[in-house]
Amino acid sequence: MTPPPTYPLSPILAKYGYRAADLSAAPVVSVITPYYNTGRMFLETAESLLRQSLQQWEWIIVNDGSTDLETLRFLLPFRSADSRIQVLDIPNSGPSKARNVGVAAAHADLIFFLDSDDLLAATALEQLAWTLISHPGSSFATSWTAVFGGEHVRSRRGFDT
Repeated sequence: MTPPPTYPLSPILAKYGYRAADLSAAPVVSVITPYYNTGRMFLETAESLLRQSLQQWEWIIVNDGSTDLETLRFLLPFRSADSRIQVLDIPNSGPSKARNVGVAAAHADLIFFLDSDDLLAATALEQLAWTLISHPGSSFATSWTAVFGGEHVRSRRGFDT
């Protein structure tokens, strides 16, 4: 079965191969991901972040005391894969605490919370950052949402609101 065209990793969508121009440049966005026994879906989450058109990000993955060995193996390559990725380990305290730990370690002015089982469209970070920078009175931005799996739901509230 072919995934719907709204699926960020759909094979029918173009792949652009964006790369950071300067890995040592300060990040524009700090992406914070609480991680607890997520499993294989996390690899798709990572792929969707790595494909972003805006590559000037840092990714702070907060391992919230994962206990599943397979899940811990999925996390291993990210500990040394890219200088923009940092994995922090904390005792299990829940996603709110993990997000707060990630924010405390962030270097960018903009924060994006990305759950470990979520996917991003290829231009999501760029559009959200542009929205916030273009509207300095705004304190947050959101995007359209598509739900996959058993339901196929789309919410068209987002950038314009």
